Amino acid sequence: MYLAFPLLIALGFLNHALDPDFGWHLLLGKEMVEKKTLISNYVGYGFFHDLKVGDHQWLSDILLYLGYNKFGYLFLEVFFLFILALTFFLMQRVMIRRKISSSSAQSALILLVLAVLPFYGVRLQVFIWLGVALIFYIHDFYQSRKRRFFWYFLLLMIGGNLHSGFLFLIPVTLFLEAEEGTSIKETIMLNYRHLLLLFFVGLTALSLNPNLLGSWHFILNLSTNRYYETHISEWLPIYFAPPFFPFEQLIPLALIIFCFLMTKFWKKTGAFSLIMIVVYLILGVKSRRNFPLFMLVTLPFFGQAVDSLFKKIVSPGKILRSFSVIASLLLLLLFGTNILRRIDNEHVNLQPSTDKLDSVANGYPIGAAKYLIEHPLEQGNIFNPYNWGGYLVWRVPNLKIFIDGRAPQYLVEEKRSMLEEYDLFFSADDQKVKSQLAKYNIKRVIAEKTLPVKYDPINLFFAQLSFTNDEITKMTNPKNTLLLTVETDDSWQKVYEDNISAIYDKIP
Repeated sequence: MYLAFPLLIALGFLNHALDPDFGWHLLLGKEMVEKKTLISNYVGYGFFHDLKVGDHQWLSDILLYLGYNKFGYLFLEVFFLFILALTFFLMQRVMIRRKISSSSAQSALILLVLAVLPFYGVRLQVFIWLGVALIFYIHDFYQSRKRRFFWYFLLLMIGGNLHSGFLFLIPVTLFLEAEEGTSIKETIMLNYRHLLLLFFVGLTALSLNPNLLGSWHFILNLSTNRYYETHISEWLPIYFAPPFFPFEQLIPLALIIFCFLMTKFWKKTGAFSLIMIVVYLILGVKSRRNFPLFMLVTLPFFGQAVDSLFKKIVSPGKILRSFSVIASLLLLLLFGTNILRRIDNEHVNLQPSTDKLDSVANGYPIGAAKYLIEHPLEQGNIFNPYNWGGYLVWRVPNLKIFIDGRAPQYLVEEKRSMLEEYDLFFSADDQKVKSQLAKYNIKRVIAEKTLPVKYDPINLFFAQLSFTNDEITKMTNPKNTLLLTVETDDSWQKVYEDNISAIYDKIP
């Protein structure tokens, strides 16, 4: 009956990839379960072993480890798919509650499927998406303000321990609760006490975290160094094209803007709701990671715009069918491009394994990890690729890695983050690379082999519209300067190699 849900299930399993941070989530969860205490510092680093910061998603890490350890990875896949389906179901209920027709609500949900799937997986952000849906549901289905505030408090308290990203949801509660009165001034005069109370309710809920200081330390570090926002793919703006054109975000955004313009929704929407949409639009355009939040916050208003647009048309049924066909074709396009991305992909390690963490879809260094277990480094430090850090720290007991996704934004010098230090290992200046290796006493380099990036025909077409042939050549044939340095330097010896990785040891 509802097309979005079966499409979500079919595309969800095909589209999602394992989160590269999943390994260290398991590591921290295991440490906390076995030691029966919260993690107050990051474990497993080599040179940066003194770096201390609280785990800002301690409850999620424990739940991930318990679920994975008892039931396996398939259980987590089904569980997170259920969380996402529940999110969509609640948003559908909200739209129906707002007297949006079932057909219009379904059309909006199909578009939401298209927009969120690039970020879907066993990823903690899915909890935050459910948080948005629950806030809308609480606001629309509970008439009593006291009851709403109680459920907001409970949601933010639990959510703050699942992930510090729930801090982003306090503005949603404030904007929704503020929508009374005929003007902003009248609304504030009528509601300022309730809004102040709600603000403190939200902060109090988030403060009920046994790892409070560590979580706020993490949040503050997000604002002291913004380097990661332009050097980690999921934080890049949605209009940043390579390596794949993000039509999953730009097409939904274009359709939302089109429907809003055609229906002049700003004349029918309250001032605070409009401000909320603009705020999350800025966040969503600025960072791919936040785009699903914008889509969820905007969804009920988009459903109203679709409904209004259909009612203006003489034959709404025919137009609605056409809209659904177009949306379904977009989803099939997404389905096809994902198949093409996985066919004949040289980055995939085809070594068989019974563990989902060694899935062929992720290109993890399975053989390299086994070599590291059998040949531990006796002295010095290891350098590893950023995206492999979580896998290695979980797969290789007691391995002191250089970096993973736990703390790329933390300052290791006065104004320089760990991620900036990491990127200097890939400088175009060969001497700078050697200087970094010496600075951090690197005696072993785990390198990701530089392989051509294969575009599927659709993404190649969009890339050709945006870039010159020389630029496309550089993107499809990147140069790993660190790998070139250790390959050509006689003081380094290759001790292991497979189709995606190589290990080099410094000759004593």
